[in-house]
Amino acid sequence: MAESHNNRRKKISKQNGITLGIATAIIIPLTLALINNLDTIKDIWPDPPTITLKAFIGKQWSQVNEGSSIHLNGMGSQSTSGIVEYTWRYVSGVPPDDEHIKYGEEVDFQSPHVDRDETTTFQLKITDSAKNSDSTTETIKIRNLPEPPSPKISIVNEINKVELNNWTNQELVVKSGDILRFDGSKSYLPYQDEYQYEWKFYMGPQELIESNGAEDSSQLFLIRTMPDVNTDTRVVVGFYIKDSNGKILGYNSVFFIVKKDIQVNIVSSPQNNGHFQLLDYSPYDLTSEYNKVSAMSMDNLQSDFKSDIYPIKVNGENWKMSNDNFKDNRTVLNDGEFKKNPDGSWKITSSSKDDRRGMHYYIYTNDYANERSQVQERDQTEFAKRGYIFNINDWKNIEITAYMKINEITGMNPKVEIDVRGDKHTAGNECVGTSYNTNLSVDGNLQLSKEQYHPHKVTSESTNIGNIKGEWIGLKTIVYNQNQEGKETVKIEHYVDRSNRNGIWIKMDEKVDDGNWGTLGDHCNGKPDQILTWGGPVVGVEFKGIDDADIENFRINEIQLVT
Repeated sequence: MAESHNNRRKKISKQNGITLGIATAIIIPLTLALINNLDTIKDIWPDPPTITLKAFIGKQWSQVNEGSSIHLNGMGSQSTSGIVEYTWRYVSGVPPDDEHIKYGEEVDFQSPHVDRDETTTFQLKITDSAKNSDSTTETIKIRNLPEPPSPKISIVNEINKVELNNWTNQELVVKSGDILRFDGSKSYLPYQDEYQYEWKFYMGPQELIESNGAEDSSQLFLIRTMPDVNTDTRVVVGFYIKDSNGKILGYNSVFFIVKKDIQVNIVSSPQNNGHFQLLDYSPYDLTSEYNKVSAMSMDNLQSDFKSDIYPIKVNGENWKMSNDNFKDNRTVLNDGEFKKNPDGSWKITSSSKDDRRGMHYYIYTNDYANERSQVQERDQTEFAKRGYIFNINDWKNIEITAYMKINEITGMNPKVEIDVRGDKHTAGNECVGTSYNTNLSVDGNLQLSKEQYHPHKVTSESTNIGNIKGEWIGLKTIVYNQNQEGKETVKIEHYVDRSNRNGIWIKMDEKVDDGNWGTLGDHCNGKPDQILTWGGPVVGVEFKGIDDADIENFRINEIQLVT
C-alpha cells in the first residue's frame, strides 16, 4: 500500500530534526573550540601581508644660511619589499644653485644667495622592488645674511698731517722715519661693537714684520714709524675685520714704497682741498690708477712678489698656460671659447645656453693626458693606501695660481670653483669624483668644500673678501699632506692678490682635514669622514654663472714639502 503524502512529510521532518540536532551538537562545540583557539588558527592561516611604503625626509637643519649646504636624507623611509631608488627633486621656492634632481639615500643641495629670507621645497620619491612608490616634501628656510663689513683704510702723515688718499697716477711713497696713522674708522661696520680688528705689516715677499705686536694693533687705528731701510722697500699693510670667534669677515690691503731719502712735494688742487692725495681706498678695491707706477720701480720690486709661496719640486708634475695657445694635449674646455686679449691675457666666454651649467676647464697630468682612461674603481680605502687614483704622478701636493677678471655674469650666485684630488666627476663613476673645492663667488665669499663622492659635498665656513667683479684678482689654492702626531692629514691654504697683478699675496684662510668632516665616505668603502689623502689626475676649474672672464698666469706646480 502506497505511503500517504502526510506520512512521508512526517518522516522527512523527523529525519531533518535528527540531522539538525546532530549538526547542532557538532557545530556549536566546534565553533566554541574555534573561538577559544583563534590565535592558533591565525598562526595556521595568517592574514594576507600588508605592503608598507612610506617616504620620510630627515634634515640636518630646518633653516640654513644663504650659500651653505642643505643636507637631506631618506634613511627614515620604510618599505617591506626594499627601497631600490631615492629621487630628490626641487619643486618650489627659490631654486638651489646646483642640480635640481639628485639620487641617493642622502643628498646635499647648495642653497643660493638671497636678498631676503626665502624658502625652498624638495620632494623625495621612493620606489620599491615591486615598482610601488611614495613621496613626501620638506621645506627649508634660507636665511639672508647681513651685508658683510667693508674695510676701508685711510693714511695720514702725523708729521705734516697730510692725508695720503684720493689722487691718481702717482706711486705712494714715504721715507724712513715718517710717522703714519693707519685708520679703519671709515669702514662700513653694520655691527661695530661685535667686531675684532687686526693689522698686519709685511716687508719683502711674505715676511711678516708685525701682527698684533703692539696693544693698538687690535684697534680701528694705529700709528707706526716707518723703518730704516738701505734700499727702496715695499711695505704691505693688511687690515682685517673679524667676528667674535676670529673668523675673517672682511679684508683690505695697501702697499707703499719706503725710501731712504726723498723729497715730497705737496700738491694741492681745488678737488683735494689742498691735501696731497694718492689713493682711493674704496672697500676691497685697489684701483687701477693706484697701480700706475713707474716701470723702473716696479721692475725692481715685482720679482720679489711674483714668487710662489712654496718651492717647486725638481722634476715634479707641473703645468703652465701657454702664452701662444690656451689649449694643449693636457687641457679640455667644455661649454666655452678662448681668444687672446690685446694685453696678452686670455678671454673665456660661455657657449652654453644653460646658465646653471657653467664653463669647465680641465687640466690633466702628463700620464693621464696620454691615456685618457677614467679609473673604474670604487674603493677609497685602496686610494688612501696607495696614495693616488690613476698613478703615482697624480696631482697631490700642489700650488695652483691663477689671475682672473670677471666681466659678465648671469644667473644666481656666479662663482669660480677649483677642484683638486679627483678624477673626472661623472654620475656613472661617482667614487673617483672626489675633490677639495675652492669656491670664490663674485660677491666675494671664499669657501672650501669637500666632495666625498660625486656630487655629495660638505662645506666649511666662508670668508668674505668683497665683490670682485670687473677687477683683476689673484687666487692661490695650495693643498698638501702633512703628518700630525702620526696621522696623515691634508692642509688647504688660500691666498688672494688684489693689487692688480702685482703679486702681493695675502693668506686669507686655511683648513686642516684631520677627520670629523663629512659623513658619506663609507658609500665608497672609506671611512664616513674619509680624508682625501690621495692624488688625482685632474684639476678642474668651473666658471659657473659667468659668461665672460679674462684669465692669465694660470699654473700648477708640484711643491717640495719640507720634512
